[in-house]
This record gives sequence, C-alpha cells and structure tokens, in this order.
Amino acid sequence: MEISFGKWAPVLLLLTLPATAAADPIRISDDRRLTLADVRLNYDGPQHFDERGDVLHAGVTHSSGLSSGTTIASLTTQNWNPRHLSATGRAESTLRLAEGTTGLTDGRSLFDVILEVDTPHVFSFSAHFDAFAEECCAFEPYPSSGGWVALLVPHGPLFPLPQNTFLHIGRDRGDVFETGLLAAGMWRLTVAAETQLQLVSGKSRGGAARSEFSFDFQADPAPVPEPGSMTLLGTGLLALRAMRRWRS
Repeated sequence: MEISFGKWAPVLLLLTLPATAAADPIRISDDRRLTLADVRLNYDGPQHFDERGDVLHAGVTHSSGLSSGTTIASLTTQNWNPRHLSATGRAESTLRLAEGTTGLTDGRSLFDVILEVDTPHVFSFSAHFDAFAEECCAFEPYPSSGGWVALLVPHGPLFPLPQNTFLHIGRDRGDVFETGLLAAGMWRLTVAAETQLQLVSGKSRGGAARSEFSFDFQADPAPVPEPGSMTLLGTGLLALRAMRRWRS
C-alpha cells in the first residue's frame, strides 16, 4: 500500500518548525527616565525637567540680588534593549547666598524602567558611582548631599526584599556588581544620581554638590529545557526505538 503525503506536506512542515514566541519574554513596559533641575531662593524659583529619551538634559540658573544658584542634570542612554541596558548620568548644583537668604537646589538624573518578564532570566549588573558635597553645606535635619542609588526589585512594595534583588545607596565613590535570577513577573530597575543643597544664610554662605554614574545591565534566558526541545527529543527516541524493532 502506497501512502501519499503530497497534500499534507505544508501541514507537516509547519508541525516540524520550532514555535515562534508571540512576544519577547522580557520587555520594557514603562519608561520613567528623567532629568530634573530646581533652584529656589527664598522658596521661589524655576524648575526644568526632561523625560523619556536617549539624551536628556535639564538646567536651571536663578539669581536674586547677590544670591544665585545653578543646577544641571544629564542622562545619556547607550543601550535601550530589555536584554541590554546601559547609561551614564550626572547631576551638579552650586549655591551662593547673601545675608538673610534661604536657598535650595535639587538636581536628579534618573534611569528608571519597569521590566515585564515572562520566563526566568539570569542577569548581571555593574555600575560605577562618584559623589561629592562640600561639608560646609550641611545643616540638620536636612543635610545637603550628592548621592546615588541602584536597585533591582519587584515592581510594587520594596520591603521585605526577596532573593535575587539588590538595593545600594551611597554618598561617595563606589562600585556595584550583582548577578542573579529574574523570575517571571514585573521588575523595577533604577539607577539615579541626585544633588541637594539646602542652605540658610548665617549657617552657610554657599556650597556645591555633584553625583554621577555609569552602569551596564544584561539579561539572558535562564538555561532550562524548553518544552519544544523535550518534545523533539522524545520523538527522536521513539523513532530510534521503532527503527531497532523494524531491523530486528
């Protein structure tokens, strides 16, 4: 008996092809990148921000009489892919006060994204930070500072932190290296540099602060057997067994 597979050939071909995923198993679901610059003298002054772009810049210069302040923030994204993210950011502020003046500056360079992960991925994260603030700028309870933060946490409440997450905060130079596993779900990756000066004339006549970062984040599918691969393996084993029986 002769069996013809002619009309069934297209169907058989489709069945033998590997399945194509409907969507990438890791995606960027929310872009929250931002730069912010703010200068207030006696609680009044301009604010400027820029958001959601590969090259962001915000800058403000404000003066009142003999008092003045400047804040600049920048963020440059080199790689914008959920499997490979990298960027550099910087914020810096200066403030000079005349007698009887209150001053405040705020500069932020914020790389903040929400990742949607369908299947487990292994990740690696490396970053370099540098921050500085003049000691004369601080007064309690709001010390002026140049600071930075790096975190990878499930999107939602931050505490308690589950396994394979990290949170680092600093006010000077530092390096961060992390590896781990991203389980299926929503994840937040944040890297930020911030400068704040909060001064009152009579306690301090001026100050400066800066903070900067560079980071690289990479994610790859976790090495687990795929259902399609297991099916092909099982089919192959059955075929070998059938051939052995036929030969015997």
